[in-house]
Amino acid sequence: MTLPNVLSTIRELILDTDNIPSDMALRLDFYRKRFPKLSAIECEDFSKISPDRIKTYTTSIFVQQHKLLEGKFPITFAFLRKNWSEATGEEFDPFKLARAVHRFRPWSSGQTSELVTNFSRYIAEGSPELLRRAPHLPELTKLELVAYLVAKLPNQIDRDLHSVDLVDVEKMTVGQLMELRFVRMPATAFERFSYDLPGYSREFFSAQRQLPELAPEQRNVSVIVSRATDYSLHWTELSGGVSSYLAKVRPNAPKAIEELAEIFVAEQPSTDESELFKQFAAKLGELVRGGAVRIVE
Repeated sequence: MTLPNVLSTIRELILDTDNIPSDMALRLDFYRKRFPKLSAIECEDFSKISPDRIKTYTTSIFVQQHKLLEGKFPITFAFLRKNWSEATGEEFDPFKLARAVHRFRPWSSGQTSELVTNFSRYIAEGSPELLRRAPHLPELTKLELVAYLVAKLPNQIDRDLHSVDLVDVEKMTVGQLMELRFVRMPATAFERFSYDLPGYSREFFSAQRQLPELAPEQRNVSVIVSRATDYSLHWTELSGGVSSYLAKVRPNAPKAIEELAEIFVAEQPSTDESELFKQFAAKLGELVRGGAVRIVE
């Protein structure tokens, strides 16, 4: 048997095999039936490994996977810990959850991005009892997945572009501001939710990682997810027109601020020019502070 096949057998033993017989003779027969490609000598060698030793490896792997997932999905895991028992009738066990994710979609590449994507899909597709209790849960998990992916993106502005400090912008007249340009930063993503999950997330972190008492408000929310210069992540709510426009803007490709202002103003109920400028300047400042856009000359 080739080395890759032996390694594949070891992997299957550790990750996918339950109820290994404790008696060596029964274990040898179990391996012969389960792994027909193994030679007689290889089966004998595997049967000499104590099931407790294999279980130790199994536990170690899935505990590490659970810790990795909880670090990337703190809000989702806080929700699961609070609601799992009532939703499923079983005590929450993060080890079993990590193993369930593996069985649903094995983590084959070793890349964290694959594991977190598999977990997000498991919550959306593999846990109907949870969805009945919390239909917002797949979107919550998606929000945390997108945050992780945005955090990994490169986020450099082109060297030939000269940034304008927001403090200077705030002192400008309408005419001066409209003469400037902006760029969308590379570390950005656009999402639409049917619940106010960005607000729910902000409440969670502002309350020292405690779940809000109320479920997220059900309403359509369009956001741009971005990474600020201090590496903090931000979800900035956008109107439909502004979201569609910015999504079409290529990162680091300068656009006239006047274009963005026209789209923003067209969607506002107010007709007072002074008030409209204040509203646009406030939204532009929010986008800049959140790292979604950079103002350039």
